[in-house]
Amino acid sequence: MPAMLSEDMKAINRYFMEQAQIKTPAAEKVKQEWMKFWKETERTLTWYSQDEYDAARNLKHKFDLANTTNAAEKASVKEQQAKGITSEEMRGETRRAGTSGDYLEDPKPLIPTSWKVGAVAGIGLVAVGVFGKKLLGMTPLGKIAKFLP
Repeated sequence: MPAMLSEDMKAINRYFMEQAQIKTPAAEKVKQEWMKFWKETERTLTWYSQDEYDAARNLKHKFDLANTTNAAEKASVKEQQAKGITSEEMRGETRRAGTSGDYLEDPKPLIPTSWKVGAVAGIGLVAVGVFGKKLLGMTPLGKIAKFLP
């Protein structure tokens, strides 16, 4: 990773903390999201991963869009994000941003992990309910099983 990423990350943080003027409640929420992200990733080391840098740039883009107050301003921000020169292009490298201007991240799973855990727990409880009563009938505790629903 280029050592420059550290300075680029600090520049994005300075933008959020010193330069950005919040115009909308949505922008305030994104700034809070940035502050949480920065607290989790800030370090004294000079190396940040490309994924962290891309996530930071995506948050900045999200903030800039959320901070617009009308459709014309929003369209202008979207066009600038999609067609503006990226830091990679300024260094003579290939543009990494997608056609919308956002930097590609790993796709989110179709079914969130929390739902998967809940489904497994639910199936487990159903299995215990269905088969547990039958299993209790085969033990000395079987006498109690007749009181189970």
